[in-house]
Amino acid sequence: NDTRDWWEQTLTTHREELLGKLREILSVTTETRDGCLEVPTKTPKRVTWKGKRLYAYQLLCVASQGVLPRKDEVVRHRCHNRRCINPEHLQLGTQQDNIHDERTRQYR
Repeated sequence: NDTRDWWEQTLTTHREELLGKLREILSVTTETRDGCLEVPTKTPKRVTWKGKRLYAYQLLCVASQGVLPRKDEVVRHRCHNRRCINPEHLQLGTQQDNIHDERTRQYR
């Protein structure tokens, strides 16, 4: 799987450079009362890293957990704030998990 290989290379070969990129992304965030680290954009921040365009929260989640995402996994926001890139609020899971999270939140 090309995506998995890309992530593996990102986490191993480019580790120091990646940490610098993460610091750069985190440096422009604002912390909310709920502990979210929000990017200063109206929509989730997109970044380009090693030839791939992805959401900043995807890069932060995978890099902070150091776990290669499976093909069927997405990044879930436990805080339900898509502008949040706080690694503590992010976790990998399936799209079905994500849908379940949203339904649970709506019923509260």
